Amino acid sequence: PLLSSPRRCTLRTTRSTRSARTSRPTGRSVDHLAKFVVILVWLIAAVCVWYFRHRKNNREYKDAVMQAGIHDAVDMYSVLLLSGLSVPQALQQLHHYTEEPVRQLLAESSHLLESGIRMRDVVSELRSSLGQHAFALCETLQASERDGLPIALTLERLSAISRQQRRQQRESEAR
Repeated sequence: PLLSSPRRCTLRTTRSTRSARTSRPTGRSVDHLAKFVVILVWLIAAVCVWYFRHRKNNREYKDAVMQAGIHDAVDMYSVLLLSGLSVPQALQQLHHYTEEPVRQLLAESSHLLESGIRMRDVVSELRSSLGQHAFALCETLQASERDGLPIALTLERLSAISRQQRRQQRESEAR
């Protein structure tokens, strides 16, 4: 009895999202679609903002990890040299005492030295792969190779400078 009432039938037709004459959406469904598009655009914008901020922080984190690894490598390299190893021998052993991501790059340099590539070429390759943070280390290695300068004192000074920089960085992070 209730289903056959004319009032219920008219309500059913007015609630339809498509008009009876055309297959186009009615005004109500267009409003819902517009709201969905606006929400979707805001969601995409939020994801883009988050991605670019995360990418910047991730790059800064990788730079900080690389810089800390290079400082540790400088300290360990000076220890290896003071223990009596030659410059190429110390460079070949250095990757055993460092952490990632520097370890992988130093292992590649060690492999190049073992395969007979000149120290000068290995150091220039190491400079390009380690980046700007390793400039002082690579310059010291090239100067000792090129000019025959004693490297131990220079590396001790470089180690002292890197320790001072790390201390200052930790103090600034603590504030």
